[in-house]
This record gives sequence, structure tokens and C-alpha cells, in this order.
Amino acid sequence: MTYYESFMTNQVPRVAKAFTLVESIIYVGLTAFLLIAVLGATYPILTGVGQSADRITSDGEVVFVLRKIGLALSSVSSITSPTAGATGDTLTSVHPVGTLSFTNTGGAVYLSVDGGTPEPLTASRVALSNFSVTHIAPAGGAPRAVDISFDVNGSTVGPVRFYARY
Repeated sequence: MTYYESFMTNQVPRVAKAFTLVESIIYVGLTAFLLIAVLGATYPILTGVGQSADRITSDGEVVFVLRKIGLALSSVSSITSPTAGATGDTLTSVHPVGTLSFTNTGGAVYLSVDGGTPEPLTASRVALSNFSVTHIAPAGGAPRAVDISFDVNGSTVGPVRFYARY
């Protein structure tokens, strides 16, 4: 029956007032599927951001420690620990301004000046371990060198070679 025919027969046209049960189930299912798809796509993004932030922090700490050691070795008068040809867990170098000592204790690299109180060079959120220093004696025209290697948050760094010209 059309809208105009309803006037002639005094019948009110039937209007749907609500969803049927089947329609409601279909809409709920589609909504749930969309939510699962959105959450499934955002979870890897959020976890990747956290991992990237940790990696950036670790890389920054590595660069900072290596620059400090490189700076210390740029004006060195002598290297007392480890001795030439040896490997150790401490780098001690003598400078015109004093003695610098780099050590690895409790997950951090410490720097002490003239045997004073060691100060941490690394942040507490970065775990540094297996700090190793190899003192390479000059040979065949090659200058004296120091190889540094360590682990940062489980990733191995090095060996990184620094030349000491004295």
C-alpha cells in the first residue's frame, strides 16, 4: 500500500521503529570487528615507540661514554692501567692536570679524578657491563692505542679503538 492509498482506507502506514534482533547482532559484530582491528593496529605501534625510546637512550649513553674516554685520551701523558699488552676493566691515564680513572661498577661507568670520589658517567636507566680495556703498545710505526668494549642493555659495543700519542 502506498502512502496515498492509506488516506483512502484509513490505515496508517507501518513504520519501522527499531532494529530487529538480527540487525542488532550484525551491527554489534561489525563494531566489535572494527574495534579489534584498530586495537590490533595500535598495539605494535605503541610498543615500537617504547623500544625506540630505549634504543635512543642507550645509543646516547654509548656516544657520551666514548666521547669522554676519547677526550681523556686526547691529552694523555701516559696510560698506567692496564699495562701495555694487557687487558683490564679499568682505564687509568695520567694527564698534565691529573690522573683520570674510568671503571665499571654496578652497571655504570664511573670517572674519578686524582683518586677522588668516582662520579657516574651513565644514567641509571642504562645497564652497562663487561667494560673491557686493552692497552696496545706501539709497534711498527703504529701509535699506542686503547681498545674499549662493553655491553649496554645487553648489546655489545666495540671494540672501539682510540689512539694515544705520547
